[in-house]
Amino acid sequence: MLQRTNKLLIGKDISRDAQVTDGALITTTVGSTGLADGEVVVLDKNFKVLAAGSTIADTEIIYICQGTGNTYTYVNEAGTAATSNRRLIMSDPIEGKLVKKYTGISYAAKSEQTDSWVLTGTPAAGTEYLVRIVYKDMNEHPGQFTQTYRVISADATLDNLGAALAAKVTAHSGARVTCTYTAAKYSSYYW
Repeated sequence: MLQRTNKLLIGKDISRDAQVTDGALITTTVGSTGLADGEVVVLDKNFKVLAAGSTIADTEIIYICQGTGNTYTYVNEAGTAATSNRRLIMSDPIEGKLVKKYTGISYAAKSEQTDSWVLTGTPAAGTEYLVRIVYKDMNEHPGQFTQTYRVISADATLDNLGAALAAKVTAHSGARVTCTYTAAKYSSYYW
C-alpha cells in the first residue's frame, strides 16, 4: 500500500466565519456561507459542514475543505457571469472504513498568559536590576530560551524603577511580551 501525502492543507489561525454552521452548504460566493481565507472545515458526503459528534454512521465519506483569498469570475453558456467566487481547496474523499488511525485534539481558543507582581523595597540608585523572561514554548540548547532586560536605577523611587523596567521590555522589538506598569508598585507582564 502506498503511504504518501498527496495534498497538504495548512489553515490559518483565524476565527470561524459566523455563517459557517453545522449542516451549512459551503458556497464559493464571497459573503454567503463561504469560508474565510485560510479557514478549514470538515464536510460530509453531501459537501455540507459536518456537525460536531458525527460518526461514520452519519457519513461514510468526509472531505477537508479550505477557503482561499483567490477569487474568479465564471461565465456560463448563456453568457451570464458570476463574479467574486472564492476558490476552495478540497481534499480527496476520505472513507471512514479505510482510516486505520486518527489522532486529533479538541479546539481550545488561545488565551494570553498573564503574570503580575508587586514590587517592594527601596531600590538603590546606581544599582543594576534585571527582569528575566523564560519562554516555555521555545527551546534553546541546553534549556529554555530566556530574554534578560537590565536597568540601572536612576534614584531610590520604586515607581521610577518599575516604569523603567516596563519601558525596557516594551522598547525591545524582538520581545514576545507586552509589559505595563501602574503606580502603587504593581507591575504586569502579558504574553
